[in-house]
Amino acid sequence: RFGVAKRLQLIKGLLFLEKDLLFASTEKRGFYKLNMKTGQLDTFGFKVGNVEEYYLAMYGMERLNDNEILVGTLSFGLIKFNVAKGTFSWPKGVLQKREGILFNTVNQIRKDHAGRFWVTSNYFRLAEYLPEYDSVVTRQPDPYSHYGFDDNNASCVYEDRQHNIWIGTSLNGSYHFNPNRKRVQFFSENDFVPGALQKGKVFSIA
Repeated sequence: RFGVAKRLQLIKGLLFLEKDLLFASTEKRGFYKLNMKTGQLDTFGFKVGNVEEYYLAMYGMERLNDNEILVGTLSFGLIKFNVAKGTFSWPKGVLQKREGILFNTVNQIRKDHAGRFWVTSNYFRLAEYLPEYDSVVTRQPDPYSHYGFDDNNASCVYEDRQHNIWIGTSLNGSYHFNPNRKRVQFFSENDFVPGALQKGKVFSIA
């Protein structure tokens, strides 16, 4: 089984849907399905309209239900993959293929303890996917808002044991909030202040 797994190039994310069924998102060949029991490996091309099949660079993944997975991509935002049919679709909202945005990137997706889906993106900061509406909502930059601010993308997301949602960014360090409280705490970047984060992108929080 590990010989088959080595064929996956530049793995970005791994997700077990069932006991023996592993999905891998990659930079080179898009999206793989690996049956750990039989060793069978399948890859799925992507079509937009009548355009011929090609492969997306894919990043984070999260299980939506027994038949569907949410997948983040380099250029085309958030995609929903139907495991049974082998098909892709876009939720409604800003995280789609968009003219004028070359890299409408979704870096990571995380389902929290309450079943909410948090999505980090390059251009639209922290977003939330609403399964009941099959739609993505975002918080707009607003100086009086707890969540929206300018010049910021969101690179990673994590939920801690107190159910705080932690967000890593490229330009503004990291911050966390609790969805049940209207309060956000920022951890800023400064190379010259003891205890502050070094300047640079926050790739992961755990």
